[in-house]
Amino acid sequence: MRLEEAKEIIKSESLEDYNINLDHEIEAGEIVIVGKDGKWKVGIANDRAEIVTTSIREFNAEDEAVDDFLFRLRRLNEIKAIRLKLFGTNDAMV
Repeated sequence: MRLEEAKEIIKSESLEDYNINLDHEIEAGEIVIVGKDGKWKVGIANDRAEIVTTSIREFNAEDEAVDDFLFRLRRLNEIKAIRLKLFGTNDAMV
């Protein structure tokens, strides 16, 4: 899957907390995907808005990176929905 297709999926599924090619300053809890010179990296930011080194996966193919990015983003949004349902908040500190 290409990144442009992923953007459409993100929009249609109303997914939140992502950063594509560092289009804005990294925020806490975001799933981040960066592609440069045919290499791709996907990772997650911690509560200090720093990429967790152990969360980074590197890919040589855009489709594999995008699949991983969407998988992580969907799981993050599922967890947020569960927190909201159980605790009335998306705050990870609950």
